[in-house]
Amino acid sequence: MSFKVQITHMFDNERISDLLITAFKGGTNSWARIVDYRYSKFKPTALSISGRPPAYGWVPLTPDGAVLMAGSTNGPIPEAIWTLDRKAISHGLSVMAEKRPDQISNILEKNFHTWTRTSDIFVQFCIFGKVVYG
Repeated sequence: MSFKVQITHMFDNERISDLLITAFKGGTNSWARIVDYRYSKFKPTALSISGRPPAYGWVPLTPDGAVLMAGSTNGPIPEAIWTLDRKAISHGLSVMAEKRPDQISNILEKNFHTWTRTSDIFVQFCIFGKVVYG
């Protein structure tokens, strides 16, 4: 017999930026590519992110910014266009917490042994609401 509990956690922009950077540097490359950005008037300094992250690491964290992604040319849905923005990130984290709490634990602990895989799964939850690729 076990107990199920629901916990609320606030992820800071820096942690989500780290996930996005890792995902776009490696995890998502097999199934998606960035095709464009929808820039916001906000800049990364307003998000409390250290350093100078690439655009895909901060644009979707701004109130009206987004990364526009398309299916990989060798993937099963090359014509699809997906929008990764704050709303998608928030939804993805919520669904991921429900369906894959092990991956949320990896994010909380910043488990570097599984970080690349976790970042890819995170973006898939943001875009599809589930793991579609691998």
